[in-house]
Amino acid sequence: MASLNVVVLNKKATMREYVERFSRADIEVPGAQDDFKCFIFERNLRDDCKFKEELGLQAAKHMNDLLTRAQPH
Repeated sequence: MASLNVVVLNKKATMREYVERFSRADIEVPGAQDDFKCFIFERNLRDDCKFKEELGLQAAKHMNDLLTRAQPH
């Protein structure tokens, strides 16, 4: 779980780069629950990230749902 917790969306990274890094780290954590992975993904977004506001409108239930919604950003 610690490998997921260190993946954050920093000021210079795009959402695509963040999703790619999170997905790579996710592979290293077999058996992690989707709701917990969604929680970490959302928590590690920058506060000024517009996508963070969109996520707040509808909670993601699965990582695939979350990653699909992140694609356009």
